[in-house]
Amino acid sequence: MALGMLLSVLALPRHKPVKISDDNTGAATPDRRRPITLHALLPDPRDYVNAFRLLGKPAIAMIVLMGATYHLVNAIQGTFYLRWLTDIGISATEMGALVSAGAAAGGLGSLLTARLCRYIPGPWLLILGSWAAVIFICLTPLFAGLTLLGAFMMMRTGALGISQPLTVSLLMKTVEPTERGLSVGLRGTLNRVASIAAPVLMGLIAEIFGLEMSFYIAGGALSLGFALMVLHYRKYPEVLPPLWTPKLDRTRRWWHLRRAMPQPDLVRFGKQSLPDGI
Repeated sequence: MALGMLLSVLALPRHKPVKISDDNTGAATPDRRRPITLHALLPDPRDYVNAFRLLGKPAIAMIVLMGATYHLVNAIQGTFYLRWLTDIGISATEMGALVSAGAAAGGLGSLLTARLCRYIPGPWLLILGSWAAVIFICLTPLFAGLTLLGAFMMMRTGALGISQPLTVSLLMKTVEPTERGLSVGLRGTLNRVASIAAPVLMGLIAEIFGLEMSFYIAGGALSLGFALMVLHYRKYPEVLPPLWTPKLDRTRRWWHLRRAMPQPDLVRFGKQSLPDGI
């Protein structure tokens, strides 16, 4: 898959970005450089330095951290969750049904993201969706029936389905057009770090505290992290806007007022998402 992505990128027309306009639409002119060589494909340390410098921007740091939550939840599923299902006697066929139901719910959640953004600001929806996914999987030991397990699986993957498109969309809207490649690379790098470190950490927790207690410890620790992050980023209204306005009319439901408030559209992928001239 990675080779296919590389070949697809090499097939794209290459342009050299120029001065970015005030509306961040950007502009581009054809680049007459030499064809890409093997040396050009080697990692450049300067790219990594510039990418990690983006973490100095509060909005980018928050979005990237939320993106890593997906891999933390998957680490719980790959360690505690599957072992728990085996211990309570769930068969391989039933596990496959749970995973399939979760995949369907995740697709539905992604389709609902744009509509939900009309009522809840995108950054809040990203946080709430990621936190809900953690809660739904960490409450697993409280429910042993296949029906309840399926319902919680669908709610968890549905929440992840809502948050995943927002991770990419908000990231693309936060950075400058010339930084989009760096931001995507930064997100991918930190996701890989999370996917490598999380299973080891989860296994260590299970070894020390036991299987059932591990669910609650992981859920409590991650929930505390979410709470601290919200408290921190509330200092940056441009990053985490209020869920409602101080002049809220209490005689009406808040979601009716939220519908009337302008909400940013999700990033639309395609020609319209590229700088002018491409």
